[in-house]
Order: sequence, then structure tokens, then C-alpha cells
Amino acid sequence: MGETTICGLINEIEDSKSEILGQSSFIHIVTELKSCMVLLIYSVFLSIVGEPRINALEEEEEEEEEEEEQALHTLNLQDDS
Repeated sequence: MGETTICGLINEIEDSKSEILGQSSFIHIVTELKSCMVLLIYSVFLSIVGEPRINALEEEEEEEEEEEEQALHTLNLQDDS
């Protein structure tokens, strides 16, 4: 009688364990899906909003580089004089 109770408890524990593992894997899958959705939404947002900003930043950097080159060229001409 005592063995049956112990075996029954062991079976219940194993059933509970598999339920808990099933729930935790489900939670893990949902968490992964949420993070994928966040990345997807972020990438779509960047493709819509970020492209003009990135292009504008690149243009600003190019303009600054050109200004620096012109300033260096002007300094070199003044040094030669």
C-alpha cells in the first residue's frame, strides 16, 4: 500500500514536471516571438523613418569632409605663399 502511494506520487510529480516544462517552453516560444516581432517592427520603422535620417547624416558628413578638405587646401595655399 505504501509503495503504491509512493509510485502514485512519483507519477504525479512526473506529470506535473512535464506540464511545467511544457508551459515554460511555451513561455519561451512566446518570448522569442515577441522579440522577433519587436525586431521586425523596429526594422520596418527604420526602413520608413530611418532611411531619410541616415541619408541626411551621410550627406552632412560628406559636406563636413568637403569643408575640411577645402580648409586644408586653403591653409596649404597660404603656407605656400
